[in-house]
Amino acid sequence: MKPIATKRSGLMLAVVLSLVFTSTQLIAQNDGQPVVNDLLGVTVSPPEGWELVKLPGNDKSIASYRHAESGSQLEVIGTKLINSDMTQVFFDTFHQSLLGADFVEYSAATDTKIGAIDGKQTEYSFEHTGLKLRVVVFSFTKDDSAFLVIGYFEDAKRDTYYESLKSLVDQLKFS
Repeated sequence: MKPIATKRSGLMLAVVLSLVFTSTQLIAQNDGQPVVNDLLGVTVSPPEGWELVKLPGNDKSIASYRHAESGSQLEVIGTKLINSDMTQVFFDTFHQSLLGADFVEYSAATDTKIGAIDGKQTEYSFEHTGLKLRVVVFSFTKDDSAFLVIGYFEDAKRDTYYESLKSLVDQLKFS
């Protein structure tokens, strides 16, 4: 089965990312409390200094966090897998949506371990209206679910806020 990604879905992703870094109208949620997703059996806790937000038009996210000072965003997306063949389709569809939005692969997928979780990490870069972004995608499976943990950072701040992405992954709890 081939991943489904279109130029339109890629463009929509680019627009949402632009909003993330320029909007102050994101809706803050639950004051640092963990987000529990019973269907996927995961609890997501925010890294220190990040607030849970609801992004417009983003209903697939388990949790999205925004760092107020930098505008950086962390997001956890997950799906229940019908069968093991769907794992790669889920991951490929997300990666293709980035490429469809004119993101450029900055570093190819590499095996990466964050905390106790083994996965793959890929990085992308994107430039729009003078804003240079770096997107870090950490993908992994747990039992019958697949997860993406994504960091959206200004390029110059990637190294600073990458530690928060690692902290978010390390704090994931599975039931």
